[in-house]
Amino acid sequence: MAMRSLWIILIMTSVLGTTTTARADEVPQAVGRRPAWWGPHDEQRWVFAASMGTDSDDVTSGRLSVGYWDTSPYDHQYHEPPMHLDAWLSYGQKGDQKVGRLGANYGAFSPPLGPLRGDGHILGGVEHGQIQPHDGWGLFAGLGLDLGIWVHNEWQLAVEANRSFRLSGGTWNMVLFAVRYAPRGFS
Repeated sequence: MAMRSLWIILIMTSVLGTTTTARADEVPQAVGRRPAWWGPHDEQRWVFAASMGTDSDDVTSGRLSVGYWDTSPYDHQYHEPPMHLDAWLSYGQKGDQKVGRLGANYGAFSPPLGPLRGDGHILGGVEHGQIQPHDGWGLFAGLGLDLGIWVHNEWQLAVEANRSFRLSGGTWNMVLFAVRYAPRGFS
């Protein structure tokens, strides 16, 4: 009991001894400043991406996308999380199977963990292709998760996993690897 009290006193004096108060003429330093290469924080940016992926039918696709990302902190008054809205165009093939898709993702970001940023998103769009047994035009929708790491204030490397389904029947999984560019001053 006495030993525990001694430890509490030592911890309290070390914590209280290291705190200082700023004088009125001093400018306080930013607390918890983040390195700039951790990516955008509390701002809006346009994001451009190129990605490659393979779905569960082994159809390899390339995808180009453009999106608007809002990395502002969670708005407790209006219950709005940081979000993104991306539009994309993809094309893929394997042998005589070919598919082109035009779609959009809407998602909410998780709180950043250093340079890591994740999100959960919904996606949907229209496709046209020659994928058995569903040739021609069709609609699709899905859910996905994304995890990216900022390697520079404007560049991110990411992996995205989606589970999608065609409204005419059939489902597929897709894993994408993306390189994203979010230029400052473009927004």
